[in-house]
Amino acid sequence: NGKTKKIALRRTGLCDECEGAGTLNENAEMTCSQCKGRGQVIRMRQLGRGMIQQIPSVCPSCQGSGSGIPEKDKCKKCYGKGT
Repeated sequence: NGKTKKIALRRTGLCDECEGAGTLNENAEMTCSQCKGRGQVIRMRQLGRGMIQQIPSVCPSCQGSGSGIPEKDKCKKCYGKGT
């Protein structure tokens, strides 16, 4: 069409304090205690008498990554997000 438009974009950069790591301590990342590093948890739901359904879902604690940074070691500026 040959039409030119200007758009405004907003990008988030890496945290300058932790350089995107989310922590200042190099050895702070640990296996998620809720999913044991698998990234998903199994939820049980009872359907009726004696019938149970197992539903796999993303771990709410680590958002599926299987690892995380303890609260005490998270970067104070970006709160462990890295951005």
